[in-house]
Amino acid sequence: MNAAQAVPSATCSVKQSTTVGKFDVEGKGFRPGVTVFFESNNTHTATGKADAKGEISFLGFFPAGTITAPQPGTPEVTCGTVKQAEQKDAQEQYRMGYRQGAAAVTSR
Repeated sequence: MNAAQAVPSATCSVKQSTTVGKFDVEGKGFRPGVTVFFESNNTHTATGKADAKGEISFLGFFPAGTITAPQPGTPEVTCGTVKQAEQKDAQEQYRMGYRQGAAAVTSR
C-alpha cells in the first residue's frame, strides 16, 4: 500500500446540541468521499459521506447514548458518550473561567 492509499486515522466526538435533548457528532480523518455509519447504542443511526477533507458531522440528531462511527475498510471509531461530552464541556468551562479570573487579578 502506498501513501496515497493509506487509511487516515479517524476520530470523532460528541457534544451537546443547541437542540434540547440532542447531541452533535463530528468526525474527521475518515476516507474522503466514503460513507460513514454513525450508530448509537439506542438504535439511532445516520449515514453520510465524508467530505473532501475526510470530515463529517450530524448536528442536533442523536439522543443520549454511546456513539460509534464505522467506515467500510477502516476500524470502528468510538466517538464517546454524552456523559463524557458533558464532563469535557464542564472542564473546559472551568478552565476558561479560571483563566479569565486570573487575568482579571493580574491586570489590576
